[in-house]
Amino acid sequence: MKHLALTLVASGLLLAGCGTMAPDYQQPKAPIPVGFPGEMGGSSVESQAWTSVIESDKLKQVIALALKNNRDVKLTALNIESARAQYQITKSDLLPSVNGTFSQTAQGKLDGGGVSHSYEAGLTMASYELDFWGRVRSLKDSALETYLGTESAHQSAQISLVSTTVQAWMQLSSDLFALQESRKSFDSYRKTYDLTKARVDRGVSSEVELRQAETALQASRSSYLGYQGQVQLDRNALRLLVGDEVPENLLPSAEDIQAPLVMDVPAGLPSDLLNNRPDIQEAEHNLKSANANIGAAKAAFFPTISLTGFAGSASNSLGDLFDNGTGIWRFVPQISLPIFNAGKLSAQRDVAEVTKNIQVATYEKQIQTAFKEVADALATRSQLQQQYDAVSGQLKAAEAAYKLADARYRSGIDSYLSLLETERSLETARITHANLLLSMQANRIVLYKALGGKLPVPTP
Repeated sequence: MKHLALTLVASGLLLAGCGTMAPDYQQPKAPIPVGFPGEMGGSSVESQAWTSVIESDKLKQVIALALKNNRDVKLTALNIESARAQYQITKSDLLPSVNGTFSQTAQGKLDGGGVSHSYEAGLTMASYELDFWGRVRSLKDSALETYLGTESAHQSAQISLVSTTVQAWMQLSSDLFALQESRKSFDSYRKTYDLTKARVDRGVSSEVELRQAETALQASRSSYLGYQGQVQLDRNALRLLVGDEVPENLLPSAEDIQAPLVMDVPAGLPSDLLNNRPDIQEAEHNLKSANANIGAAKAAFFPTISLTGFAGSASNSLGDLFDNGTGIWRFVPQISLPIFNAGKLSAQRDVAEVTKNIQVATYEKQIQTAFKEVADALATRSQLQQQYDAVSGQLKAAEAAYKLADARYRSGIDSYLSLLETERSLETARITHANLLLSMQANRIVLYKALGGKLPVPTP
């Protein structure tokens, strides 16, 4: 009995090693150029993860909190667990299921005759499909690729969360800076209004000038209050991304946006860097899963051979159940021939092949979309650099004008009103400069996301 059960299990293991009818997988050729527009493709690069890409320690800690607490990322992690469990279920179908059993049978006659008892105990192998044609193995391969695809989807969710968290943190810093500068501007307009009112009281200025100063003051106050509200919205958005309260010591300051926060991307990017993108890897896993399903659909045309077996002891007396000579065995093989459902099987095979073609098109579209995202980010980077040069020149000119106006005011050449106007122009230039810095650093994190969660650095 023991040897018989072992033989059944060994046979199942051997049959599980058979091949499948799935087509040989060929990775589709990427329908994109080798390099990006305006870039020298084919350079030798290696990638760095986000922990090396982010240059602010405070921001790194906020990202770590988000990855730990964010509900969307937790949901994708649960999907991985579900796919892993499904893969294990499908994989287990390759091996026989052996269970211990015990049964008692009582039999008697309706005319009141005696009752006879029989007992049976042993090992039962549940109905087990002998996978000659690779149907079960193809389903196992398909489940494995689905599982790997969910892991890639989880990585995509993490990359999106890192990118969005960085942008939210930087936006809060930028708006804090704008709030700080708008407060200075509001104070400046209030001083202008007070001076104009004093001049009107002395009969030096007209009521029209006072109303103009009041209009400018109220507009400045509205802008200041708007930034106050925006800062609160930024805090709420960051709290949602992190999934918890962000410690005060990890929140950005108004000055953080002025410092480098994200590593810049070097020039010369080959398009094969897109292979780092988890969404492309997910699309390829879905393609491989569809390819394996073709094998299962083809194998369904062949006979299905199932086997149920039992090895154990039987006796009419419970006390003699395990004595010598009570050992029994039986096998119940079953062959199922697909005869009258060939149309259904043909349709299922056609569906599997069409599904694979759909996945091929999806895979190619995903690569093309990724290429466009990187190309757009690189084009935006070039434009932003030119704008930054112009705005930096504007800021330098505004700073020089303010110094000159301050000197002229102290020398008694110009009025205080002229100095205040120059100061407001400088504050506006500073906000414009900070907003452009935000756009440039946000562009870097967009490239980080578009390149699959890693920024390339030149190899030595």
